[in-house]
Amino acid sequence: MLYVNSLRVPAVADRIRAEFAHVLDTPAGRIGEKIALAETLQAVGRGWYVELTPLLRRRAEDLTGVRSPTRPPPIRPPDRRLLHEPQRAPSALELACVNSRPVFGV
Repeated sequence: MLYVNSLRVPAVADRIRAEFAHVLDTPAGRIGEKIALAETLQAVGRGWYVELTPLLRRRAEDLTGVRSPTRPPPIRPPDRRLLHEPQRAPSALELACVNSRPVFGV
C-alpha cells in the first residue's frame, strides 16, 4: 500500500521500491501489489484518490500486461422529441372504414 500511495512522487516511489525490493519482487510481493492496486482503483471508482487514477492504471498495466478498463460514458436519458406519441384508440368511424369491404359493381 505504501508503494501504491507513493506513485505521485516518482523519487519516493523509486526509493520505496529499492528499499523493499526483497519483498516486492517476490511472488507474494507482486500479489500484494496487485491487491493494493485493485483496492485503490476501487476507491477511485467511489471518488477517492482521483489524482492517482492514471498512475494506478499505468502501474497495473505494467504489472499485469492487461489494459485497465475505463468507465463507460454516462447514459443520457432519451431525447423526448424522439419518443413516439402515445397510441390512441381508433374511433368507431376509423374501425368501420378499416373493417368494411369495398363493394364492386353495385
